Amino acid sequence: TLPKKRPVRGVEVFSHQTQTVELKSQSQQCSVSASTQMTEQEMELITAIGRHHTDVRAKNHDKVIKDFLDKSAASHQWRAVDGRLLVMCSLSLSLTAAHCCHSCSVSVHDCELTRDIVGLIEREVDLMARGVKARNLVGLRKRICTLFLQYIKTPVFNPNVAKLLKVPQNPSRLYKDVFRCRGCRRYLCSADISPAPGGFLGVLCKHCARTDNIARPREDLSLYKNILQKLRTHEQTLSKEPSILTLLQVEDILYLTEKVWESCSALSGCKDLYKLVFVRWEHQEDWSPWNCILLSNEETSTHLKVKDVNK
Repeated sequence: TLPKKRPVRGVEVFSHQTQTVELKSQSQQCSVSASTQMTEQEMELITAIGRHHTDVRAKNHDKVIKDFLDKSAASHQWRAVDGRLLVMCSLSLSLTAAHCCHSCSVSVHDCELTRDIVGLIEREVDLMARGVKARNLVGLRKRICTLFLQYIKTPVFNPNVAKLLKVPQNPSRLYKDVFRCRGCRRYLCSADISPAPGGFLGVLCKHCARTDNIARPREDLSLYKNILQKLRTHEQTLSKEPSILTLLQVEDILYLTEKVWESCSALSGCKDLYKLVFVRWEHQEDWSPWNCILLSNEETSTHLKVKDVNK
């Protein structure tokens, strides 16, 4: 049997087996499309934003530590009996560090933390004596600074720092002042919880409440509230008995107007929401979502004059 002939498509088709050696050896030349260029630009921008966030976090971290140390080393001021302002300056950080780490920490505050600090300092001194370059001691010095900062923040070693710490040292103060945020699921004090409209504490912290406020879409429902108010006023003139309108909300009117009636009059197609109202389709039955029609103010009076809408 003869093989079937392939239909002529009007274009020249090459297969891997039928290509010549010259065609196979040629490298594929393909220009970068606009979408690829856009993707690369987006990746560069995202990377730049990530680096910027990292730098900002590092600067903020250093600033927080510096502010804490400045407050800890701030001078003490008080008024004398004669009204003079007395100032007592604190020791500098370098003198405090040397004194606490070598003499006080070992002799008075002998614990695992102080022993680690002294051990790291002795290791740094030994490495410097051996001629190790400063760039190779960066990691070791960061460990020393971190442990010494922890030493400063410990009220057992530094009693005056207790007033600068956010977490109170007395656990009994936390029993009635700790709340759980449902957003980030952290346990925070009442000062970090966003207040509720009724004056009570809410279920979200201030950070989660701010994020939720930014992400929540804004909708102006005043027009639909006006339509609902006009509908209730009109129905009260027709019947004093309670109806389904007592359960109807503004969101229900929004759904009926936009989804069912497409925000326009059923007769003229008027799309001015200020002029649109809901009325009964059959006058003898109570108003309901299945017995209503959306009309303009002028069309409403004409519709109410019709005795039988089915004829």
